[in-house]
Amino acid sequence: MGGLRKLRRKSRNRNYELEPLRPQKDFRYQKLSQVILDFARPLLDATEDEEFENVIRIATLCWNYSLLLQERQREELQAQLSRDKEERLLKSFENDNCVKMLLKRKRKLFPDDSRLVVDYKVVEETDHHHLYVMSAPTDI
Repeated sequence: MGGLRKLRRKSRNRNYELEPLRPQKDFRYQKLSQVILDFARPLLDATEDEEFENVIRIATLCWNYSLLLQERQREELQAQLSRDKEERLLKSFENDNCVKMLLKRKRKLFPDDSRLVVDYKVVEETDHHHLYVMSAPTDI
């Protein structure tokens, strides 16, 4: 006998009602992929389509760094700059104060969203890019 049938039978005997499982109506977070696109909107609007993936990479790095304490943010960013293959790209973003702008944008627009970007994938479609993001909750 299936577990649900067993529960229904037990609930009839005890006057319990089972409702179908539904997501909470007041779920406060959007999909993180959409949040990252909104977060990176100033950079995406200022760059060409071929730079989309690089902008998303910078945005996800800044998103994750924003979850660290401020003292650790600069330290971690410098560590990333030293090991990144495209150091030139990251330095140009840093020199243009884009990193600072994104960190400030995260604090102002998404202060309570503490999900960590674990991985992401950009899929190019004929007329646009699609972003998939894997996230994890943090206890920060």
